[in-house]
Amino acid sequence: MNRINPIYILVLLFVVLLVMFYKLDSAKAELKTNLASYAKTENVAIKLSSLKETYGDKQKIKKSLQKILKHSSLKSAGLNAKFKNSSLVIESKGIDKNNLNFLISKIVNSSFVVSSMKVRRISPSKAELFMEIRW
Repeated sequence: MNRINPIYILVLLFVVLLVMFYKLDSAKAELKTNLASYAKTENVAIKLSSLKETYGDKQKIKKSLQKILKHSSLKSAGLNAKFKNSSLVIESKGIDKNNLNFLISKIVNSSFVVSSMKVRRISPSKAELFMEIRW
């Protein structure tokens, strides 16, 4: 019987060891890229959940809009507010500039989605307003 040379066995083991180290290194690199991708996805998920919390509660949006519209300084403004299924339309043919400033500042500084807004000056102290807010 022919015997296998022990040097051949050592060379074979060395080659297998090199292949294993190469595979391990490539797996580590893939793990690093997957961890970076996971971190980005996690950040996007956190941002999305905070946006959903801010803009997703329709009842909260309706209540805060009703609270703004019932403010004492806006009662004399002659606003015509129409609540629909997914929007609110605010119209006024002659709103005072102070009331207009108050209304716009309250709406813009809150978390409302203003889909359209038209303001036209009628006189130096009066304006015409059309605004649509969606949720």
